[in-house]
Amino acid sequence: MVTIEDLKRHYLFTDEDAELLASFLPLAEEHKEKITDDLYDYLLGIPETAAFLQDDAVLQRLKASQKAWLVDLFSGKYDNHYLRRIERIGLAHVRIGLKPHFVNCAMNFVRKSLINLIQDNYQDPVIRGALIESAEKILDANLDVMSASYLEEELKKEFVSHRLESKLIRATERFTYGLNLILVIALAGVSISVVVLFG
Repeated sequence: MVTIEDLKRHYLFTDEDAELLASFLPLAEEHKEKITDDLYDYLLGIPETAAFLQDDAVLQRLKASQKAWLVDLFSGKYDNHYLRRIERIGLAHVRIGLKPHFVNCAMNFVRKSLINLIQDNYQDPVIRGALIESAEKILDANLDVMSASYLEEELKKEFVSHRLESKLIRATERFTYGLNLILVIALAGVSISVVVLFG
């Protein structure tokens, strides 16, 4: 499993990125309702994802989690606790059986919403460009960790399947060996009986 330091290093995520993202937190707080509502309107328009959102209590709980995640993106604090929270989100998607394709689609929707929000609120092209770049990094890192949950689940299934297959092969080999032994003993018994009969 990747560490938070590995993740930051691989995505070239710096302290400056963290500071830039933290400066965007008030806007994220202000627009979290709209971005979340727009995202779930989009997901409700896709039959495969709408199937997970029919229960209103579940929908409201998911929206609350989405808003918390959205605000967390701009906390400015990205440590092991942050990494564990993303991993739990990824595992939750795996557990309910949501295809990774739709996780990618949802992330793309959030990405566009955040970029539009940045472009609408920052006139300075240097700051705007830097903030968009930092937002892209943290979103890609989040998607990376969530996607890894699917891979780990596949590896677990493969491991369990391989162990089961190995046990089956061993059991079959023992059964075959036992059957061969019985046949050899039976043939030896028949041979001895024939010799005794002729004697």
